[in-house]
Amino acid sequence: MADELSVGEPRVVSVTVCIASIGRPSLLIALRSIAACRVPAATAIDVVIADDSANGAVGLMLAGESGWPFDIRVVTSAAGNISIARNACLYIADGDYLAFIDDDEWADADWLVNFIEQAEQSGADAIFGPIDAMFPATAPNWICKAGPFVKRVGLHGSEVNTGSTCNALVRRKSIERLGLRFREELGRSGGEDTDFFARLHASGAVLLASENAKLYEAVPPERLRIGHLYRRYMRGGQTYASIIIARSPLISRIQTYLMALIKIPAFLVFTAVCLPFRKDLALKCAFKFWLNTGKFRHALGLQMFRLY
Repeated sequence: MADELSVGEPRVVSVTVCIASIGRPSLLIALRSIAACRVPAATAIDVVIADDSANGAVGLMLAGESGWPFDIRVVTSAAGNISIARNACLYIADGDYLAFIDDDEWADADWLVNFIEQAEQSGADAIFGPIDAMFPATAPNWICKAGPFVKRVGLHGSEVNTGSTCNALVRRKSIERLGLRFREELGRSGGEDTDFFARLHASGAVLLASENAKLYEAVPPERLRIGHLYRRYMRGGQTYASIIIARSPLISRIQTYLMALIKIPAFLVFTAVCLPFRKDLALKCAFKFWLNTGKFRHALGLQMFRLY
């Protein structure tokens, strides 16, 4: 038939980039960086944006923009719930692969080519890449050295048991065969992506780390406040406990919670000892203190911190 591929013709790989947004100006920076990405030959790119604002901010922003090298589809969620917004993307995304990026990030020029080549060569169901944090000029040097918001998933090609939508490439068929969706009850506390990919992994899917598919994130000054970092890391520990540890055998759960109980005072002491001499090390110890406290909060059944 005329529309069939001829022998030897390369398979066209399609990628749908999924973005949940409330219409922040940084969305345009993200889109322009995607437009500048290199991609392998015979690769088709399109973008789906879930507008989670209350006033259609994404559509208004894009109304004055044109000339994109890919189709952009905007779907309204307007729920103030990140899970609902991401599910809205899943309902209409139709690429072979789904790439996830946040609306306050921007892509390295080789972001997509590195993701796609690794996925095609490995056959992995999902791959997660690193994020470099770009701190404001006014940020204290000791906070920058402590490295909040800098993310390293693991050694290139190593297997992981969950991941994050802040930098991910997922094989769409792997999601669809399970009917996976983000849990709406986690859409305001966070951890919905950790849970989503943990369930994907539990199904037998292969999840890998990438060191090459890099994104960048601009960190606003308000996120560098100690109060925000405290809530973020505390919630991170609690999320990990509720999603990963809670699925472990009883003995493993008890051991993990006991270790957290030991680490809590230890890292508190390390924080106090380092503070007069190395504030960056003190903050890193505080991160560990908060993470382990978050794990123990889950053991006590305390309410999850809300970040969104």
